[in-house]
Amino acid sequence: MFIPRIKPITRKRLYQLKRDYGDPAYREWRERVLKRDDFTCQYPKCGSKLKLQIHHIKRFNDRKDLKLSDSNGITLCNKCHRKIYSREQMYEAMFLQIVLSNKNKKQQSE
Repeated sequence: MFIPRIKPITRKRLYQLKRDYGDPAYREWRERVLKRDDFTCQYPKCGSKLKLQIHHIKRFNDRKDLKLSDSNGITLCNKCHRKIYSREQMYEAMFLQIVLSNKNKKQQSE
């Protein structure tokens, strides 16, 4: 009798399943944030357009109610996202100011 080998689910995969990356509403939120930020990393003096990720400004685990709030997302490249990892609270005020500035620029251009 053949018994298939089953891999255990990693912590990373469990984390991804909790976030529900495949949810259409989550994908739309990511797209709105990318468009608002002109598909450019918003970390000061970076401006990269490669390997972009959307970062929750207020930690996802702390504020699940802000999961799909445009004002709680910012575009960062992979390098900058790794740079702020585990120090999110230090950057929170700066990122909120950048998001507000981007939102005002969009409104003025319309």
